[in-house]
Amino acid sequence: MRKPLEDIEIVIKNDNLSILTAFIVGPEGTPFENGRFQIELHFSDSYPQQPPKGYFKTKIWHPNVALSGGDICVNTLKRDWDEKLGVRHILIAIRSLMIVPNYDSALNEEAGRQILENFDQYVRKGRLMTKIHAEPYTRKKKALQNDNDCNNRKNKTGDKENQHSELKENDPSKSNEFTNAEYNAMLQKGVHSNSGKRMESTEAKGKENDERNAKKKHKSKSKGKGKKSKGKKSKISKSMGRY
Repeated sequence: MRKPLEDIEIVIKNDNLSILTAFIVGPEGTPFENGRFQIELHFSDSYPQQPPKGYFKTKIWHPNVALSGGDICVNTLKRDWDEKLGVRHILIAIRSLMIVPNYDSALNEEAGRQILENFDQYVRKGRLMTKIHAEPYTRKKKALQNDNDCNNRKNKTGDKENQHSELKENDPSKSNEFTNAEYNAMLQKGVHSNSGKRMESTEAKGKENDERNAKKKHKSKSKGKGKKSKGKKSKISKSMGRY
């Protein structure tokens, strides 16, 4: 599907397909800003071989629009017409003409002369005619609509975040985070205490080993002394036997 035309609204009245009514919002930065203009396209039986005729039903100060009758002079509806072109292209061409007028083919000669000789005067006259004849239109409505859309999106995202936080709070897998941390701390303490006990046990075993080694050394020394004393006694007995 095509996007809707910006600042252009099409209305079909009384089921008469030979006349198409459209409303064009004055482009920003032009004398027609803040105004809404009604136009009509009249289709003959020779359409699409022949282009429709365009009319501004709202009075407008423009060199390519007749001041009486509102006839529109645009190349799309004249020499540049192609039967392949549709209503969408025609309406875009008319809106573009409001932005860039063609003073060479002026139906309103005074407006065309003002563009060439005194452009400020043309702008002032165009704004005055827009204020008097065009339907007032302000883009604040559109901006307000955009703000409301943004607020709605923020509210939706806020609701989602609140739901997400509630789910986190009620998540059973997250409810034991503090106890798990305590448990990990207890495990670490247990490792340290066990390591301390291991160190104490190794120290006790070292002391026992030292005591055993000391006893073995003492026994070996005592045996050596006994052997020496026996040797002396045998020598004495041998010497006594000689005498």
